[in-house]
Amino acid sequence: MSASSSSAKGKIANAAIFAALGDRIREISNPDDLAYAAAQILGEALQVSRVGYGEIDKDRETITIDRDWNAPGIQSLAGTLHFRDYGSYIDDLKRGETVVFEDAEKDPRAAPGAKALKAISAQAVVNMPVTEYGGFVALLYLNHASPRVWTEEEIALISEVAQRTRTAVERLRAEQALRQNAERLAFLDKLGKASGLATDASALMRVSTRLLGEHLGVSICAYADMEPDQDHFTIRGDWSASGSPSIVGSYSLADFGQLAVSRLRAGLPLIVNDNRNELAPHESETFQSIGITATICMPLVKDARLTALMAIHDKNARVWTEQELALLKEVTERCWAHIERVRSQEAARESEERLRLATNAASIGIWDYDPISGRLQWDDRCKALFGLPPNAEVRYEETFLAGLHPDDRENADDAVRRALNPGEPAAFDIQYRTIGLNDQIERWIAATGSAHFEDGRATRFIGTVIDITARKRTEAALQTLNATLEQRVQEEVAERARAEDHLRQAQKMEAVGQLTGGIAHDFNNMLAVVIAGLNLTQRKLAKGETDVIRFIEGALEGAQHAAELTKRLLAFSRQQPLAPKRFNLNRLVSNMSELLTRTLGETIKVETVLGAGLWQVEADPAQLESALLNLAVNARDAMPGGGRLTIETGNAHIDRPSAKEYFLPEGQYVLIGVTDTGTGMTSDVIKKAFDPFYTTKGVGKGTGLGLSQVYGFVRQSGGHVKIYSEVGVGTTMKIYLPRAAAGPAEEAAKPPQTVHGGAATELIMVVEDDNRVRAMAVEALRELGYSVAAMSSPRDALEAIRGGSVPDLLFTDVVMPEMSGRELVDQVEALRPALKVLFTTGYTRNAIVHNGTLDRGTELLSKPYTMDELAGKVRAILDR
Repeated sequence: MSASSSSAKGKIANAAIFAALGDRIREISNPDDLAYAAAQILGEALQVSRVGYGEIDKDRETITIDRDWNAPGIQSLAGTLHFRDYGSYIDDLKRGETVVFEDAEKDPRAAPGAKALKAISAQAVVNMPVTEYGGFVALLYLNHASPRVWTEEEIALISEVAQRTRTAVERLRAEQALRQNAERLAFLDKLGKASGLATDASALMRVSTRLLGEHLGVSICAYADMEPDQDHFTIRGDWSASGSPSIVGSYSLADFGQLAVSRLRAGLPLIVNDNRNELAPHESETFQSIGITATICMPLVKDARLTALMAIHDKNARVWTEQELALLKEVTERCWAHIERVRSQEAARESEERLRLATNAASIGIWDYDPISGRLQWDDRCKALFGLPPNAEVRYEETFLAGLHPDDRENADDAVRRALNPGEPAAFDIQYRTIGLNDQIERWIAATGSAHFEDGRATRFIGTVIDITARKRTEAALQTLNATLEQRVQEEVAERARAEDHLRQAQKMEAVGQLTGGIAHDFNNMLAVVIAGLNLTQRKLAKGETDVIRFIEGALEGAQHAAELTKRLLAFSRQQPLAPKRFNLNRLVSNMSELLTRTLGETIKVETVLGAGLWQVEADPAQLESALLNLAVNARDAMPGGGRLTIETGNAHIDRPSAKEYFLPEGQYVLIGVTDTGTGMTSDVIKKAFDPFYTTKGVGKGTGLGLSQVYGFVRQSGGHVKIYSEVGVGTTMKIYLPRAAAGPAEEAAKPPQTVHGGAATELIMVVEDDNRVRAMAVEALRELGYSVAAMSSPRDALEAIRGGSVPDLLFTDVVMPEMSGRELVDQVEALRPALKVLFTTGYTRNAIVHNGTLDRGTELLSKPYTMDELAGKVRAILDR
């Protein structure tokens, strides 16, 4: 075939291609469909593997392909591709040059990416740039899966098809843009009319989300307010299509992923086409859990802070268009502008309503006067204060001045004139009386106002009035009341004092009744044992029977119990004399462990938890041991089936609030805790636990003075005791004792030794005003082998000593008539400074005890005492 014949056939084929392309251009209205049709026509005519048309981004060096034509067995390249992944020929394209190579492996521009090109069936390529206004904007490309020779006629055909396609596509896109813009304007007009009917922000957003959601065909359209922390937000309302749930509620922005946080806080829209592919699984799950796969979220940023959000969502994957993004942005801006306007109007209405309500509630009237025209305006409240109806006409002289009390008219008029003086305006703040023009009622009015000046003259005078009639009447009544107030207060105070005295007396009598009743009950029991034992002894001895030891022992036991009861009463009343020593509490608890184990029995396990570095305390160790023993016995009784008793020690600090609650000085204390696993106490029992003679034990199983003795000792020692208990769990008793001042611990008491009696050469002077007590003391000392001088009063003792009697020991009672034992000793010391003294008493009355503590160097033997106690004390003093 000749060259001319081949050329002719080529022209015929090209004409057919152009004719087919022209037909498709006339038939197709969608630009993407037209680009695909052109690719199909060209691909089938040239019998290549692939033909496509794509938009170029020169800066990113990418091509975005919506759709391409592919021969059978060839995969589509739809999507975005990076040119640099396939070689360096992008540099030629950016210069507007057509890139043609027959075999990628042999072309130096494509060789580095030849393997990638072959993988996408593009070993032979024609890339035809499409330019517009001198710029590279699109690309028509032909790919063949194997090497191929491209002729000049084919290149010319491709170029012509590219230009024609580009022109047609752009025309269609322009027409499409016009249609979309018309639709957008129609929608915005519809939205504007609907929004105009909304009376508040919530109604506006409901209308906007519904119309926008329906217009775009999305699943959900919603709006939200951001919280101040810039993370939490609340979706206030939404519109949901059929089959989609409402998502109203509170959420955390961070749960939706880092992309959402970074873009929205930066004021940029969040655009996600398919969160299952574009986000991390846990971030995608947050969207999926509320039925969202695709989303555009538009932020509202005010004053550099993320304030609100408006979003459209789809339950399916969706590629969002620029038009949809632009429409959402415009609707968001319009909505928030409208909302701010509505809110501003609402705020103005609310402010006006608040002012109206406030003036009504405060009975405030408002007046407005034009000094130039003489026009005076009063509201209804102001008219009412002058006894006028709401429709009454008012004038300055005929109404205002005429309605004033004659005595106040001149002063009020003068105050108005001074306020309107442009040279030196005075403040208008006066009180005056009105006489109602219609009702003739007298009212007191407080008026305040200010004048406004222009060009040296007053142009407006406006202010308020308020009815102060009730206040004036109250002031008058108060003045009358003040005249008699002092007398009335004195009467009220006197009456209150009488009532309080009666109440205190009743409370004291009730307390004394409870105390004396308890004492009488227990003492009667003990005295019954003493009297019965002595009576039986007396009867037996009268018959000549000598088997009376058991009755004597019973009487002694009863008397000892009575003495113990007395000590507990003194402890509760904080009147027992204490002999404090500085010692280490851990050592005392350790020394008591064996005693507690033996006392409590095998069913109780005793544990100690001793704090390290424990501070020293200064207290009466014997009384503390007694207190711990009391607590341990109470704990044992609370654990009838056995259990565990734990004694722990530690350092503690009582702060100011706790010190105030416990009535203690703030500072450092040593803690002793006694915890049992017993039955526990109810709150009612805890409240009464320290009361004297209160006990939960059965009759005959306790006096009810154990805890009251502990309480009295601890409080007398400057500390506090606290109960913590839970029924069925157990009880903890915590004792707080003040920390002792720094110094070495005093030596522990030496174990008791055998007490020896006295000698006839050792003289003891006994001073006791009670004859029976004195006789018993004298007989006991003589029984112990001492010589005794008995004195019935302190004055007899003084006379004997002044007369030359020199006893080895003065054994004196403390509480005696005319002169106390302390006063006696003070006078004796002036005569015999070295004389040894032993006091005895049943109640100290602070004679030798101060702040509950024995005076230093003082020796005391408390009544009642046993022979052994008397012998030991006397011998210890004489041997010192």
